[in-house]
Amino acid sequence: MKNDIKISITDDYLKSLAGATPAETKGFFYERLLVRMKAAETKEEWLFQSSPALIVGALSIMLVLNMALFFRYPEKDKSDIQVTLKDFAAAYDQTLYSNY
Repeated sequence: MKNDIKISITDDYLKSLAGATPAETKGFFYERLLVRMKAAETKEEWLFQSSPALIVGALSIMLVLNMALFFRYPEKDKSDIQVTLKDFAAAYDQTLYSNY
């Protein structure tokens, strides 16, 4: 009895699929898909890849700023300065006092 019910249900499903047709797409579907895929690829590019002039300009500005700071604040000669351990301890209040 159960076997007959399973066969009849299976037959009903198969009969309902008999009139089914394959899904169809709208006209020019693949062309529109390719256009969207190409647009998505171009949006993922960096700003710097699309305009090398921007890179050259930014590097030029950084170079000018670096040179301006270099010549404005020259490095001081540190060979004349001699700091002893006692001077360091006194500056940071690290001296040891004995109460004995």
